Amino acid sequence: MAPPPSSSQPVATGRDHGFHAVPLARVVPETAEASSFVLAVPDDLRDAFAYRAGQFCSFRAVIDGTPHLRCYSMSSAPETDAELTVTVKRVADGRVSGWFHDHVAEGDVVEATKPAGAFVVREGERPVLAFVGPAGEALVERGGDVGIGGAEWRQPHRQPAFAQLGAERGVAG
Repeated sequence: MAPPPSSSQPVATGRDHGFHAVPLARVVPETAEASSFVLAVPDDLRDAFAYRAGQFCSFRAVIDGTPHLRCYSMSSAPETDAELTVTVKRVADGRVSGWFHDHVAEGDVVEATKPAGAFVVREGERPVLAFVGPAGEALVERGGDVGIGGAEWRQPHRQPAFAQLGAERGVAG
């Protein structure tokens, strides 16, 4: 049995998520409510942080001494982007999204897990239909070819068709 954690280091409840210290290369303001956070993955973590479009990283933010965990999907695609990027939209009363926007800057170090998730486009010949809600607006705005499918969607039979959920009610932009 492991010894109890030091009281000076906050510990999230649940299993160990394998967090790594990753510096930020830069912060790119996208809109008044969203910014992209470009990770400068250290060379010794490069293999661990290899990812497929559609995966996510979990981030740990310690706010007022309490750890908070949030998952953010990559807004970059390994087939077209050299750097791993997540885009965070500020959410009303969102502790972690607010922390990213108000306290994280270029050169800061964030705690992130290696990429995870199995919601990725598989190799194959079948066409793809992607449904997105308001959180998927960046996929639509970037044309879909980098948001989910990467280079394989440039093949004519793989061009995505998008149906934005909630758009008829003015929910999505």
